[in-house]
Parts: sequence; structure tokens; C-alpha cells
Amino acid sequence: MPSAKNAVIVFGEHFAGKSYTLKEHFKPLVGLSGGQRVFHLTDSKTNKLITGEVRTQSFEEAGHSTTSLAALLATLSNRDLLVVATRPPSEAGSLYSHIESTLMNNGFNVSSVEIVDHSGPKNPPYYIGRAKQIYSHL
Repeated sequence: MPSAKNAVIVFGEHFAGKSYTLKEHFKPLVGLSGGQRVFHLTDSKTNKLITGEVRTQSFEEAGHSTTSLAALLATLSNRDLLVVATRPPSEAGSLYSHIESTLMNNGFNVSSVEIVDHSGPKNPPYYIGRAKQIYSHL
């Protein structure tokens, strides 16, 4: 884990498996279960405890506007690590670009991981791989 602030935007179409990937495969990688959002990891370079947060519901699905989203991301900017979900940047109404620019303006290095529909629970290896990819960007 680097000492910089890192964020990962997990994006994909509706029902592609973003929440499934985050809830079932990413959360266990960082020691979370159920409705927990906040996790702690040890920075491998400094041995400092760092705090992260994962938001499994896409911001569009949660009904955020650009204004409410900016306010939420500002409150989350005190985290060292963030994992958030959104719709693809090419989709009408997507908040992807706004999320990316707001996170960068709040001091985060931003990466993204696309989730494509691969039959959810019927194909765990694909989603496990995506969860590990998300983790690797932290």
C-alpha cells in the first residue's frame, strides 16, 4: 500500500455485477462483511494504519446529483483509500467524469476498473479477478 491517497472507480452498466464484485469479493479482501464500509490497512512502506471506505451502490442508483455527490466526496476526502461505483462514462446520465475530477481535486490518485456482465454468481472467477484488480490499485 503506497502512502498516497488512492481511489478506484468501479464502473459498468446496470446489472453488470459492480455491487456483487464489491460485496462478495472485494470486501472480504479488506476484512469487511455485510453493511460495513470502512476498512483499515497497514501501509507497507510506513507501517502506518490507513483508512479506506468502499461504496458498493453506484452513485446514479443512489440518486445523487452533481451537487450532492460533490458534497459527499468532500466528506470522504479524509479517507486514504476510496472505492466507489458508477455507470460507464459513455452512458447518458453517468457521473463518472464528475466523480473522477472531484476525486482528483481532493488529492486522490484515481484508477478505474470496468465490470462487464459475466453472469454474476454463476461465474465467480471473473469477479474475483476484478476484486483483486481493484485491490491492486490501492
